[in-house]
Amino acid sequence: MLELLLRKAKYENYYFVLHIETHGNENGIILKNNDEIRWFELVALFREINICYFNSLLVVLGSCKGMNIIESIDLELRAPFKALISSLKDIYLGDLIPGFEEFYQYFFFNFDIEESLNKYNLVIGDQKDQLNLITSDYCFDTITNIERPKVDKSKLIEIFRQSSNEDLTDLEILRILTEMFEKLKETREYFLMEDLKY
Repeated sequence: MLELLLRKAKYENYYFVLHIETHGNENGIILKNNDEIRWFELVALFREINICYFNSLLVVLGSCKGMNIIESIDLELRAPFKALISSLKDIYLGDLIPGFEEFYQYFFFNFDIEESLNKYNLVIGDQKDQLNLITSDYCFDTITNIERPKVDKSKLIEIFRQSSNEDLTDLEILRILTEMFEKLKETREYFLMEDLKY
């Protein structure tokens, strides 16, 4: 089905909001026939569609653990979406129907993603069950910020040490990692497709 949507976007100039409601887990989504589509497979298809849209694709994942898709994003490639609405937690069917009714009633008249999501979350009420919005800009800027509070630098140092044959101190490894993160920031324009907009 997603391949069909890609062809329509690529060759017939169709524009979609990709709204997917199905079972999900840490690894991907699970279809009605129990086939599993892994997050990295979805990211690859979303990326191709998003390239057709010059980084303006909205993806709405009404599936449990949908935000785990972010782990499959490669910052050296193009962004798979402009905006993603989903949750890191389980989602309940009883929330989806009234929530998305409010979301789309507002969205289709105003095209304001943030306010549409606010409408969804107001219907849900319980903050732990609300959906979140992540943009491609936010993904890039957050992932490339080695100084953000949630970065486990000791884990990064350990991973680097395991993949390197050099005998380096933690401080030397941290300096190398900081340089790598800074170098990665140079791909921002490419990732966000700013080079395609001119």
